[in-house]
Amino acid sequence: MERFQPTLKKWLPRQPGPCDPGRAAAPARRLRQPLQHRPAAPVPAPPGHPRHRLRCPPKAVPGDRTADAHHRVRTDRIDANGKLTLRLGGKLHHIGTGRTHARTPVLMVIQDLHIRIINAAPANNSAT
Repeated sequence: MERFQPTLKKWLPRQPGPCDPGRAAAPARRLRQPLQHRPAAPVPAPPGHPRHRLRCPPKAVPGDRTADAHHRVRTDRIDANGKLTLRLGGKLHHIGTGRTHARTPVLMVIQDLHIRIINAAPANNSAT
């Protein structure tokens, strides 16, 4: 009935003739009848029914990510304190290599949590 009130208020002014309570009762009853005798909502199909399978596909679930691996190659330079900074899993990790390697260009090969640091400085093969 709460939803019917605004419908009735919009419908009554569109009716021909003056709008008084006695005259509005009969059309209001006619308007309300179809609302009272409308068919019920459709019954949902049981889970094994083909209609249920069409309307309710299986829910998406996360796939198997065990075979996924994180591989990357990165060039960097060791800082003045002998450390490299690497972001893994959203966290910064500081890898100490020693001050003897300070400011050395390196190549980092990263495979999940295994990190290989390779000296990327060109070999000094000048023959003098």
